[in-house]
Amino acid sequence: MTKRIWIWLGVVVAFFILFLLPAAVTFWLYRENLGNISHKPDDWGAFGSLLSGMFTYIAAVGTMGTLIFLVYQQGKNNELINRQLALQTFDEYEKHRKLFFEKLSEIESHYDNEIVFPQRERVYSSIFHMNSPSRMQYTLSIKDDDPNARPKDLSDCLHKYNKISVMLDDYESYNNCVSVIIETLDLSYDLGISAAKKNVNGQILWFDMPTALNIDNIGLALERIETTLNTILFMSSNPPVKSIYAKAQSLRFRDFVIKHVSEHKRMFPVTIVGYN
Repeated sequence: MTKRIWIWLGVVVAFFILFLLPAAVTFWLYRENLGNISHKPDDWGAFGSLLSGMFTYIAAVGTMGTLIFLVYQQGKNNELINRQLALQTFDEYEKHRKLFFEKLSEIESHYDNEIVFPQRERVYSSIFHMNSPSRMQYTLSIKDDDPNARPKDLSDCLHKYNKISVMLDDYESYNNCVSVIIETLDLSYDLGISAAKKNVNGQILWFDMPTALNIDNIGLALERIETTLNTILFMSSNPPVKSIYAKAQSLRFRDFVIKHVSEHKRMFPVTIVGYN
């Protein structure tokens, strides 16, 4: 209320200074120099010219005031629009994060809560790293030469996934056999996949820390990774990945992993619950 009073007071003062005061001074000077009311037509013609000049001045000042007001009002409108856009972007950011977290909860339920996503905020910030309360991007680039690519983002996760697929085609190689496990554990971490239970028979421990990878069903771990990746790809307007989990379901692959882990226990920071 106080602010409005000061605004109206400013308008009254401006009106007095720009309109009333110049008019009063002009008429006073005109009277002092030309005397009382004249009965000559020429004098009235001169008086009419004076009035015309005064009205022209008043119109010019009024037009200028109107332009100043319109510029001020446009600035206020732009400020209001910017605030509304900022609030809309913040609301979109919150809803997008919420939807992402809900999708991860659906994956947990799909696998009977045998896996959990305890670091959802970290995963969202890594995958949708360009998003913030003031900026939103829904479509993600998955090109290898993307200048905005970062470690543990969607492009990096897909690169590791494809690398696992290639190595599974030749898992009998020692390097590939070991690397498949390491890359699968790394990719599981990037996607935030953790085991709901600890020290389950067959569970792989990485530096004695429980993981969501079980030696008795490595294919299931890859299927969970595939499901999570496809969910993220769908949310980022990208096509799904090619399924690869069937390559890791054979008992022969499992036996190769167990053999190499046992033979190189000192070099390989992996233990298997119930097998070591």
